[in-house]
Amino acid sequence: MTRRLVCVSLVGWLCIISSCAREYSLEQGLISSGALEKEINGDCSPIVVSGTYFSGQSLGDTNSVVVTISVSAKGRYFINSDTVNGYSFNGSGNFPDTGSFKVRLMAAGTPMQAGIDNFTVTYDAGSCQFSLNVLTNPSSPGPASYVLPGSPNSCMSDSLWGGYVKAFPLDTSNHIDIRVNVTTPGTYRILTDTVNGYSFSGSGTFTAAGVQTVRLAGSGTPQNQGVDLFAVHAGLSACSFSVRVKQVISVSNPDHFPLTPASYWNYDNLFPQGDTLGRQLVDTVTMNGNVYFIVQQREGNLAPRQYFFRKAGADYYEYGPVDKYTNSLAYTPQVLGDIHFLKENLTTGDSWISGEYSGAIQGGQTILLQYRFSCIDANATVVINGTAFSNVYKISVLPELKSVGGSYNGTGERYEIYYAKGVGLIYDRKSLQSYSQDVIQIRDWLVN
Repeated sequence: MTRRLVCVSLVGWLCIISSCAREYSLEQGLISSGALEKEINGDCSPIVVSGTYFSGQSLGDTNSVVVTISVSAKGRYFINSDTVNGYSFNGSGNFPDTGSFKVRLMAAGTPMQAGIDNFTVTYDAGSCQFSLNVLTNPSSPGPASYVLPGSPNSCMSDSLWGGYVKAFPLDTSNHIDIRVNVTTPGTYRILTDTVNGYSFSGSGTFTAAGVQTVRLAGSGTPQNQGVDLFAVHAGLSACSFSVRVKQVISVSNPDHFPLTPASYWNYDNLFPQGDTLGRQLVDTVTMNGNVYFIVQQREGNLAPRQYFFRKAGADYYEYGPVDKYTNSLAYTPQVLGDIHFLKENLTTGDSWISGEYSGAIQGGQTILLQYRFSCIDANATVVINGTAFSNVYKISVLPELKSVGGSYNGTGERYEIYYAKGVGLIYDRKSLQSYSQDVIQIRDWLVN
């Protein structure tokens, strides 16, 4: 808390101390005040640079600068510079008294490129500038020579990744892979111009000549929907690629798994490629005292199958064979029960475990089964089949088995399931030891 000296004029000057103290930190105590010392002509006192600075080499204990501070009130101090070219300078401590003090600020980070870097150091309300020279690292390779195949037209063999949605920042899933033809190995930096609020860039070292693939990471936030044309610049060559920015769909239903009569969902089944799968809510049925919605599924030439879902408060349950989410066992005879597969009001990191199921497998051994559910992202934005969805729950499902008296162990299977608010299931991928086995993604739907 900052307290101030309040002065008023009654007869002459009378200073009334309502409470008088300097800024105080609960963690550190009194905070000092003062200024970076300046010469008579107003210039900052010389800032002394120590150490040698090489591009691509992490800074250590020998890299520092010394500044001079004129302290007007003793106490803790925090002095720092801005970050330039990948590194900065910082120092903290305690001024035991007022007066002039030399303070060493230690360097942190790694200079990215050789050249002159200009820094600004700040303390209290003042600032000073200094410059230092970053040298080319003699052990590092020089700049590479390379061209972009397709220059000056469209980039050849470019692969765009991630979804691009109006007003949603790009993340690590947003990048493009392009081909480059390297004639001389060495360091490189490839970047695009900034279009519609975002751009792509990448840097590194080519260790060999020849045609290679480079990944350019996206950054920024698309401002408008439409098609954006980017130019990739690499040395004297350039090529272009386009990105389509989507607008998120508008929905009215508040649920991540709507259960409204006559609603339907159609999916592309990617295993095998080209198959389709349709689901429609057709009726209700009462079982074990609970009312379930009947969802009928059609898949290729197979006979229609029925699934049973219900919502209780914020929780969703599916009634049916409890070994549905694993191929690691099959209960004989079949065991039926509720699987608690989804919740509303999730936050990222939430998790829950299904009920414990017990049954016999072929041969008569009793095996116990449970499912571990985790919310990987509670507010994702994804593009599926060209449609942008927001408010998406990304759910991970891990089956676990154990024998009577034993401990639960994973089966190596994993489900990655996306539920979009107002739409429902939009993506479902089953994998075994990270290899995809089944993938469906939504194509069209109607939620009444």
